Amino acid sequence: ARPVSALPFLPARPVSALPEFAPPSPNFNWNTDDAKDILFAQRIACDNIIDVINAGNIEEADFKIMQLKVQTSMAGKIILAEFKQNNNSNNN
Repeated sequence: ARPVSALPFLPARPVSALPEFAPPSPNFNWNTDDAKDILFAQRIACDNIIDVINAGNIEEADFKIMQLKVQTSMAGKIILAEFKQNNNSNNN
């Protein structure tokens, strides 16, 4: 397979090395472990976005980037909420 790189600062990899899109699990407990799972899944999705761009499907890439933004924002909110809760319990 021919190595690909969507952006000049990313290393070229064979197309077969690009993972499939992996959405996060819908069964959340809304804790930092779930937030980590979301962030890990979105990291894999970033590789998939590169593959989609290389295939020339800009509309799909746009949609996946919007999903990426929403999912990573949710992960950040979960982490902040848990840190605030832990901080409040440590102060009481």
